[in-house]
Amino acid sequence: MGADEPKFLDSYKGRIIKAIAIDGARTWGDLQELTGFNPKTINGVLSELFSIDAIYKTSNGEYRVAKDLYLDYKNYFVDNRKGEGATVLKVKQEDQNSIIREFQGWLDLKKIAITDNHVFLEGSRLNGLTNHLVENVRAELLIANPYIDKADILNDMKGLAQKGIKIKILTRPPETTDKAELINNLQAYGIEVFANKSVHAKIMVFDRGVAIISSMNLYAFSVGGGSWEAGIATSSGDVVSEVLNRLSAKFEERETSKFGSGERTA
Repeated sequence: MGADEPKFLDSYKGRIIKAIAIDGARTWGDLQELTGFNPKTINGVLSELFSIDAIYKTSNGEYRVAKDLYLDYKNYFVDNRKGEGATVLKVKQEDQNSIIREFQGWLDLKKIAITDNHVFLEGSRLNGLTNHLVENVRAELLIANPYIDKADILNDMKGLAQKGIKIKILTRPPETTDKAELINNLQAYGIEVFANKSVHAKIMVFDRGVAIISSMNLYAFSVGGGSWEAGIATSSGDVVSEVLNRLSAKFEERETSKFGSGERTA
């Protein structure tokens, strides 16, 4: 942890503290909608934070962060970053439940068995589930992928963004003018794009209820079946919470910058 990074940053505790101090969470429901963590995780973290006096409740029952800790988070996320971070969105429990139903319904339709809320998929089945979830996302789609290029799935995402669905992509800085123009085009449709040169993971999180971790890149040859791709899809609350925590941390790294706020082609 860097000298200027606040305590608990990049942990579940840090995510809850940020939700209260920076994103305005005041109730348990706010915390669930802002973080997407499952109830067990939220309750466990709140208990730990109360036990060390990192948070407290006001007389009207609202959550607050201890003053020194609040100032540390404000300095890190607001004063120093000057609004470069991603916009904050609440995702309702009903949206999480809906995407989980879509996930399970698609598997049932295809007669694919699922174990402990996880399933391994490859080839057309991975492509099929990914497209189905993209079509049925209600509120938010989070993506990490180092390689993005022209593909039908990106065109579908443009349509979703135009309908008000929040889409955030974490990728590598563009290496060519063509890639920079593609990213500019995505942003013109309302998609938020962030750059971090260390990104190599391929992750998609749908309405904070289902996650896919796979080898699939976001360009036509990969998502269209030209190459053999495989991965794991999960609706496990514990696993999706951990994926959200780590992906959110990557979006918020100092090495991550929002495209258009200083990025250059390599």
